[in-house]
Amino acid sequence: MTVTPGLRLGPYEITSAVGAGGMGEVWRAKDTRLDRDVAIKILPAEFAENAQLRTRFDREARAISALSHPNICTLHDVGSATADGESAPISYLVMELLEGESLAQRLARGALPLADVLRYGQQIASALDAAHRKGITHRDLKPGNVMITRSGAKLLDFGLARTATEIAPISGLGDAPTARLPITAEGTIVGTLQYMAPEQVEGLPADARTDIFALGALLYEMLTGRRAFEGTSKTSLIAAIVSAEPPAAAELVPMTPPALEHVIRKCLAKDPDGRWQSASDIAGQLQWISETAISRSGEIAAARRSEPKLRRALPWVAALVLLVAGLAAGRWLGGSTDSAASHVQASVALPAGTQLAGWGSPAIAISPDGTTIAFVASREGKQQLYLRRLNEPDAKAVEGSDGAEGPFFSPDGRWVGFGAGAISGRSTEPRTLKKASVAGGPAQTVSSIADYFGGSWSEDGFIYFAQVDSDGLWRVAAAGGNLERVKIAGSQPLSMRWPQILPGGRTALVTLIPGGKKRELALLDLSTGMVELLNIDAPFGRVAGGSRLLYVDSDGSLFAAPFTTKGNAAGPAVLIASSIALTGNGAGAFAVADNGTAVYARGYVQGSGRELRAPVRVDWSGKETPMGFEPDTVAQMGLSPEATHLAVTTWKQDLFIYDIGRRTRLKVTRGDSLGRQGPLWSPDGSSILFTSETAAAMNIMRQSADGADEPRMLLELERGEAWPSSFSRDGRWLAYYVVGSSPEQVAWEVWLMPMDNPAAVRKLAVGYAPRISPDGRWIAWESTESGRW
Repeated sequence: MTVTPGLRLGPYEITSAVGAGGMGEVWRAKDTRLDRDVAIKILPAEFAENAQLRTRFDREARAISALSHPNICTLHDVGSATADGESAPISYLVMELLEGESLAQRLARGALPLADVLRYGQQIASALDAAHRKGITHRDLKPGNVMITRSGAKLLDFGLARTATEIAPISGLGDAPTARLPITAEGTIVGTLQYMAPEQVEGLPADARTDIFALGALLYEMLTGRRAFEGTSKTSLIAAIVSAEPPAAAELVPMTPPALEHVIRKCLAKDPDGRWQSASDIAGQLQWISETAISRSGEIAAARRSEPKLRRALPWVAALVLLVAGLAAGRWLGGSTDSAASHVQASVALPAGTQLAGWGSPAIAISPDGTTIAFVASREGKQQLYLRRLNEPDAKAVEGSDGAEGPFFSPDGRWVGFGAGAISGRSTEPRTLKKASVAGGPAQTVSSIADYFGGSWSEDGFIYFAQVDSDGLWRVAAAGGNLERVKIAGSQPLSMRWPQILPGGRTALVTLIPGGKKRELALLDLSTGMVELLNIDAPFGRVAGGSRLLYVDSDGSLFAAPFTTKGNAAGPAVLIASSIALTGNGAGAFAVADNGTAVYARGYVQGSGRELRAPVRVDWSGKETPMGFEPDTVAQMGLSPEATHLAVTTWKQDLFIYDIGRRTRLKVTRGDSLGRQGPLWSPDGSSILFTSETAAAMNIMRQSADGADEPRMLLELERGEAWPSSFSRDGRWLAYYVVGSSPEQVAWEVWLMPMDNPAAVRKLAVGYAPRISPDGRWIAWESTESGRW
């Protein structure tokens, strides 16, 4: 029979589908007796008629019922029921409903941070130990059978589990697939062979040590983002499992603790006698590594080293806590490793009560000699620049730095420059370019500017910076003076962000925003104005010493590669860290000094909107219901007039329509325009407005809600940004706000558009985020005319 929402199985009412595997469908259901949501696993009718598969389903029920552990999915009930009009009963298991994502889904985005590998690995090992003590071998440990929830990892699917009392395995189940997944090429292999121990693929009996082999494969994949064993066919994969060794994890992830490498290698021993003999021992080892290999936030252990060692070593200081790790540069740049080089692992705590902040520019900078860091942080709504010498205990706020954005150091490290009066800081000051002495004292104004998207201080005494326009870069003498536009070759205007002047002062690394395309790294020749795209897929990067390129991709992964201004990224990239904080415009929260010292932040940047949470629906009792979006993907949302649908824009530049009742979503645009934000429904629900970035400006687009046609331009600017804010209830008027539409416009302006004649727009006031009242008689907006917002 077909299972659909509304079906009753005893006291359980099916509400929506969750997923499906080889042994059944999983549904969300309501337990009408206890008024709680549960997960129901239903044995399909065609499986119920198969004695072997029926036995496997019953085995799962017995196995889970014997286990009680915080990292194992709880079994609530088991039963059989006959639906109305049906003759055959439906067998089902009622389990704990887990909110989160499978480990397989998480791994699809890449390797996990070391802290998560150790945490989840310890929890999985502890769950396996609990099962093994009950005489139960899982036999199908794989990423798809581990759920990542708020409380940690949960082990699922004991359908292939075997108890110590079983005399013989069921024929054909030893390699039965629980999901059909290709290994390296479509159709080459199915099932979970990648995680099977040698004795399993050879058809020999399995015991607890078989699960330990699979755990080693799981740890390896979580750490490196690659499977331990791969092959182009079933035969080659089996050969790899039986006789080959995977590459050392440290070759792929240079910061891998040796103790963790040892744990994984011992798990993956070909001979069961050579493996760890207890999952409890593995859990203990991972706990010890997590306590000794990861430095605690709020503490700093910085060592003074000689200059030769500094040039060979790459210590990492990380923050957001500014979190730290260290390794020799040769390890990840493919050069020779100097065993004498220093390695530093430390954390730099932010000042009490502050949070890393920023919207349009990088929030962190480090001095060329790697001894001082500058960062922007917010406390009680006040956004300031802070300086911290690594040999001193505390960071100090820079006087006169309200509304600071995007710090950068002078070549000699004696000064730090930054933008001020930025919108994200909600400062009432006009926007300016400022500098402050690292030795102390208030900030000094260099020049008034229209806007600010990062800056860089060149060796010849000029400061180069980006504004919200389509004319490349600007520069001004650090001592003050007139603004000069940097020459750009060609007639096509180019919008640039986050410049870094490279050693020698002849080349700038910039983020380029071509018309209708994503952000791309490029090199700008400052003498000729020629622009050359780099051969990497990344929106933001920084060069250390002219030879090392660090860059962050759109998912927040930090990579390093050898670099030359002639050959661009000349060599393979190595993953350094994951979950790097990103600002709202995609700038990574990291910086690197000339000597290789780097600082980076994990988590999110306040003001960026990139809190690592997925959107949920909340009822009046406070109960949350997930909406099927992954964490850290949604930018903004807009509710339809009837509150039946939600328009959702994502950081990957897509627009989705989410049906709240059916819990389904439809992608109505593709990632062909940058900066989609602010989805605003028309009063009749037929269309949606959003902002889309082109090479020239950020314009207002109109898209049909059903996705039947392409987006159409509603308001096009020659430069600047326009954001839709509010419709009148009758749909006759649109209120929106604009900034940067002319070189003189440095404040947001409120505009009104008659929808029957979109060209007849008129400006109402200086202000921000207008809203039209329900009766259409009034408009409210934010303003700074009183001296504050």
